[in-house]
Amino acid sequence: MGFKDQTGLHSALPLKRSRQNRQWTTPTREGPPNRVELVAKLKVSSLRKYVHAFDLDISPNSSKEDLTAAVQRHWASQVIKENEVLFNLAVAFKKSAANGRL
Repeated sequence: MGFKDQTGLHSALPLKRSRQNRQWTTPTREGPPNRVELVAKLKVSSLRKYVHAFDLDISPNSSKEDLTAAVQRHWASQVIKENEVLFNLAVAFKKSAANGRL
């Protein structure tokens, strides 16, 4: 659910009134970090676990740079079907609620 901006369209951010000019503006925010940046921040042990878990075609004893490149290529090749993910999440919530775990 979003908020309506001046044009009547929905936006993800609420409007804020600026103290200086008393105008309604949409606050700026930086988006989530790029996936590539996240991979570069992972420790070598985490990269090795990822390589092992997804059986990537690279030696686990490779350098951090090589492991990072392999994980980045793997992430880039993944296709996320948002509707399927949301449906599965809803089913999981429904099962949890039925079992009294919510």
